[in-house]
Amino acid sequence: GPIVTIFSVKMPRKPVLLGLMSVFVLSNALSFLAPNFTVLLISRILSASIHGAFFAATMVFVSEMVPPEKRAAAVASMNGGLTIALMLGVPFGSYLGDLFNWRIVFLMIVCLGLIGLAGIWLTVPHRKPKVVPKLIHEWDVFKNKQVLFSFAITIFGYSGVFIAYTFIEPM
Repeated sequence: GPIVTIFSVKMPRKPVLLGLMSVFVLSNALSFLAPNFTVLLISRILSASIHGAFFAATMVFVSEMVPPEKRAAAVASMNGGLTIALMLGVPFGSYLGDLFNWRIVFLMIVCLGLIGLAGIWLTVPHRKPKVVPKLIHEWDVFKNKQVLFSFAITIFGYSGVFIAYTFIEPM
């Protein structure tokens, strides 16, 4: 995720979001069609590799589309939608996988991803980034202990949610 973000930070948001969503759709299509576990594993790694960059680009896009006083609310709303999607989507996907077949779940994700791709294509304006951060200055953030603590909370919190919640049925 961070590597993809570094390479895409200077690009206009629309092609970045379209490209990342296209990789998401294609990787899930590959999961749906996977002839063996190795291909399935590669497709899941490919899908995971773009998630961080997609959500980072989306948060920046969302914050640029609203007045400065509404940025926090816009980003919070986006993250709230992500949380709701996770909390409802994971058990529903697990249920459908048990009911039908795990491949059906990936096919549904592909279909929803195509809808999202069309939504980005139709609604996201094609603009250059307002501010292009210089990577050398971005590393200074790691000198701040509060930022590192926040990163740790986020990493462990989301890891716990994604790992434990995703496998809640077997537990």
